[in-house]
Amino acid sequence: GFAVQRAQGSYFLMANYESLAGDIGDVLCARQLIDTHQVAALPTSVFYAQAPKSLPWLRFAFCKSDPTLKQAADHLLRS
Repeated sequence: GFAVQRAQGSYFLMANYESLAGDIGDVLCARQLIDTHQVAALPTSVFYAQAPKSLPWLRFAFCKSDPTLKQAADHLLRS
C-alpha cells in the first residue's frame, strides 16, 4: 500500500505512507511500524536541520538477506 520511489543504485527504498497513515508525521509512523509490524524504517525528517512540516516519506534499507526481506514483507502484509 506504500507509494514507492524506486531506488537507482542504492540500498534504500523511499516509501510514501500518506495514503496509509495520513499526516501523522514520519517519526510516529516509523514507530508504529515497529510496534505493529516489527519492521523498522528511518523517518526522512532526520536528514534535515529543519524538516519541512509535512514529509510523509520513510526510508527502508534492503541490504539484507532474501529471507530477512521476505519476513519483513510478510510482516508488512499482516493487518
